[in-house]
Amino acid sequence: MARFGTGVLLVATLYFAREVLMPLAFGMVLAFLLAPVVRGFERVRFPRGLAVALTMAASIGLVGGFAWVLARQLGDLAAESASYASSIHDKIEHLRHHEGGTLDKIEQTVASVSAELDDSVAEVETAPPVRVVPDRMSSLSRMREVIQPLLAPVASSLLVLVLVSFMLAKREDVRDRVIRLMGPRRVALTTRLIDEVFVGVSRYLLAQTLINALVGSLVALGMWALGVPYAPLWGTLTFVLRFVPYVGSMVALALPALLAFATSPGWVTTLGTVAVFLGLDIVFAYFVEPVVIGQRVGVSSLALLVSVAFWTWIWGPLGLAIATPLTACIVVLGRHLPRLEFLGILLGDTPALTPAVRYYQRLLSHEPEAARAIVVEIRAERGDLYTMDAVLMPAMSSAFAAQERGELGDDDAAFVVSTTKAMLAEIGA
Repeated sequence: MARFGTGVLLVATLYFAREVLMPLAFGMVLAFLLAPVVRGFERVRFPRGLAVALTMAASIGLVGGFAWVLARQLGDLAAESASYASSIHDKIEHLRHHEGGTLDKIEQTVASVSAELDDSVAEVETAPPVRVVPDRMSSLSRMREVIQPLLAPVASSLLVLVLVSFMLAKREDVRDRVIRLMGPRRVALTTRLIDEVFVGVSRYLLAQTLINALVGSLVALGMWALGVPYAPLWGTLTFVLRFVPYVGSMVALALPALLAFATSPGWVTTLGTVAVFLGLDIVFAYFVEPVVIGQRVGVSSLALLVSVAFWTWIWGPLGLAIATPLTACIVVLGRHLPRLEFLGILLGDTPALTPAVRYYQRLLSHEPEAARAIVVEIRAERGDLYTMDAVLMPAMSSAFAAQERGELGDDDAAFVVSTTKAMLAEIGA
């Protein structure tokens, strides 16, 4: 109960203190991302201050360049959006002609419902309209209305920049203070924990950034080859959105596909756009990223999906963007700190049970085929002798012990023993 109360308090703190914690967390993630770049400058004899300054200047320049490209091309796209109406109209007419009147039926249903709503509204007596005359605003009031909404984002951005700069410039000092907080007797454990968090997450983020840049470049080339307008815009958006787990790739696909649908006279460009995105996503998600990134994150797929939902609920879009590195840090803490071990078990990608316990549990659940699959897997990986000594024999011993303690019925124990003996006979044959 105490642990549940602590969890509720932690979630409440994350939610109500998000205005402060979100910039801190985002700054920490950016520091993880830029730390390898700073170390690269230092390897070629750049002083620490100059290395940090060059890294921050290059990062700000890249972000500014991306923002300029996005703003310019989005403005051009908005200006030309009206010219796409004829192409969209032709495609809808084509669908109406070939779909046997399905669209006509939908339109008739919508029109009928709208007419009924209009009739209902017409029956309601409405009060005479009241004209509201707004007060004349002074120039100072107008300026305040324009500037005030920008103060919070600008302040948060400055806080992030300052935090990242200090974390990069004083990373040894930060590490020493963390070691001091953990206690001098746990220097080895704390050092290993810091290395896994800083080095592991930094390498993952840097590798993901390079992969996203490559995918974005290929998308831009593909859109240019297909004739989709604003190819640099779609490449840039793909680079940015691929940092968002699960949702980013789908959003990156939807926008250029809709534009191709609106601008091209036929269906070849639209289908080609979808094929480019799906092909690149399959190749990089299933072949390139597992080789380049591997298991550096250490988070299971299900846990990552749940964590994405949690951080999005707590912190909105920013939580969605930084859910993966934050969850990876939590998993590392769970692997090394006993009080947080349950987080490592729930979120990590390492097997929760040993092969012997998995095999024994499947037999207790009367799932002999699942138990056999485990035996086949272990035999292929470790050999027959290991399978008998480390999986099958411990299962029978556990069944006998549970039967003696009264935790396992005679029928269940007999099923475990008989099935395991059959497995042993099969291996020895």
